[in-house]
Amino acid sequence: MPKCSNCNTGDLTNDEVCPICGNRATNVADNDDQSTQDMKKKTTNNAEAALASPKRNWIPIVSAIFIMAGRYWIILTAGILLVLIHHSAVKYWWNTWFLPNSYYSHGPLVPFIAAFMAWSNRKRIATVKIKPTWLGLLLIIPIIPIFVFGRWTTSSALCSISFFAFAVGAMLLFTGPKMTKLMLFPILYLAFMVPLPATLLDEATLKIQLKSTTVAAYMLNLTGYDVIQSGSEIHGSDLPEPLVVGAPCSGFRLLISLLTFTAFFVYMINDPTWKRAWDYISSPTLRRVCAVFVCAFGALYCGTMGYLFAGKLMIVAGALAGLMFVMFLPWKKWLLLFLSFPLSLFVNSLRITMIGYSGIWTGTAEAMHKFHDWSGYIGLIICFAVLFGIAKLIKADKFGIPDPKPELSTSTEGDPEPWKLVGRGGRGFAVIALFCILLGSNLLIRPLEIHAKGFLDKDSIPKSFGTWTSQDVPIAKNVVEMLGTADLLQRVYTDSITGRQVVVFIEAARDTTAFHDPHSCLPGSGSPITSDRVINIKTGLREPAMVKATLLRASGDYGASLVIHWYMCGKLVYPNTPMVHRHVRAVQIRDLLDTLTHPQDRDRIRKRIDRRQWYWYRFSTESWDESTDEEVLRKFIAQFIRRVKGFGEQ
Repeated sequence: MPKCSNCNTGDLTNDEVCPICGNRATNVADNDDQSTQDMKKKTTNNAEAALASPKRNWIPIVSAIFIMAGRYWIILTAGILLVLIHHSAVKYWWNTWFLPNSYYSHGPLVPFIAAFMAWSNRKRIATVKIKPTWLGLLLIIPIIPIFVFGRWTTSSALCSISFFAFAVGAMLLFTGPKMTKLMLFPILYLAFMVPLPATLLDEATLKIQLKSTTVAAYMLNLTGYDVIQSGSEIHGSDLPEPLVVGAPCSGFRLLISLLTFTAFFVYMINDPTWKRAWDYISSPTLRRVCAVFVCAFGALYCGTMGYLFAGKLMIVAGALAGLMFVMFLPWKKWLLLFLSFPLSLFVNSLRITMIGYSGIWTGTAEAMHKFHDWSGYIGLIICFAVLFGIAKLIKADKFGIPDPKPELSTSTEGDPEPWKLVGRGGRGFAVIALFCILLGSNLLIRPLEIHAKGFLDKDSIPKSFGTWTSQDVPIAKNVVEMLGTADLLQRVYTDSITGRQVVVFIEAARDTTAFHDPHSCLPGSGSPITSDRVINIKTGLREPAMVKATLLRASGDYGASLVIHWYMCGKLVYPNTPMVHRHVRAVQIRDLLDTLTHPQDRDRIRKRIDRRQWYWYRFSTESWDESTDEEVLRKFIAQFIRRVKGFGEQ
């Protein structure tokens, strides 16, 4: 009677799949005759046989899952520990995914897509020999200080970096470089579920928001409707109400979703030719010239896209990414990736235009709102259809991971089964021990309460002085929500002689993430910045005797304005947002080092941290004559500062 050769389960028919381990049954006699030969073969993935069997049913599938979990328990344990170590970052990701109008609402799908990509490589995985290496420690250990600092400051961006570094390092320690190389993209693909830092997100959103509005206004004008653009708004007599392109409609959400899909789409393309753009040229000289040209194009294109979509910080990163794409990817794949950026901008602009059409053709604002609610799905469908069409055109429409070549297999007879090689030599237990230590450090590291609300002593701010009288003005609800951890004051001062008004806006916060850079909010409100320079204002005080501030001139369709702003912490003054961000991080590093090197003074250091606040002062007034208006605003600020109780001592 045939029985399973793996677990000896009997009463099976020939070629029947064993319900316990997923192995195929063989006749006892046949099994005895071939036992020597079978022992020499490397039979590792019996669980895969159950999953791939045409007679698939739940019993062998569940059995296979338990068998795989039992064999690779050490990797499963490390994965659970990795998530627990970064529980604060994972919690932040989860909450961000389910926010209203979130840019990352696709986040919950990303782990399943990454798992599918890994499963699609199962045949290649079976041919890769597992060779754990201690090189993984070279990736994990240097990142530990970044993790500790990220945990200390509750920086999700730094914790995200450590999450991926620890994951790749652990993969090297468990399976070795070849398996890590095979699984690298599915691991890094998880980055599409990680929210970008708020500073970068705000700048990128604003840039795409303004560009989408510009293109949409051009489309409406091109089709015969007289509209004008004012920042992120479109006005026209044919529109029932102004078409306001808010941050959720900026197009950045569409871009992130499209890039997430395109990366998966490109990875799954089966391109058997695997040719780069210059591989079609037979002449060696022309091939080299073409390679240089294509690499330069890739770097220039992605650097430009990085600047257009995310600002100066992404120029170098974009250029390096473009260079890597064209050098190491087939031309069909990087072409589809490159097209994602302009495609998302064009389709989002088209969507905004269609919202405008719905209002123009129906004459009601309600139609615009209803179409807006589900037009995002139309945009995604259009993007996917265009990508599929281009892929079909360039013959990149075959999907699936190609089977490995037999000659590339590194398996040899007599080797132990793969699961027995995972983390051998103590490497796997080293990962578990290291992750347990890091998990324990979470209990010892008390995060800074940087998200506690700031406190602004409003009684210390003068309500009147000289010829100036004031009135407090309510702050818009969306501004309060955006700057949630800051204590805010908005006060309008009026000169009783000239009638000039100066709007004073002051924030007090424990962390500068609550500050909103005027370079972002002014263009979005329809007032592009036309002048930007640093000035010095004499305070008439002993300290600080001078304030270094940023002077902005913004001009829009409804007039021009002057804005002077700066940041302060005690007597330290910073004219712009990047400088104060660098100062905050430097101070936090110093606090962490003091806490670690002087544990006996921990309470004193904590009190010093709790007392520290950053302040943001912004003064704005309408402008007709820039030189005269600047002088008036300077004098007002100097008089104002001298009457603020405790200025520079907070």
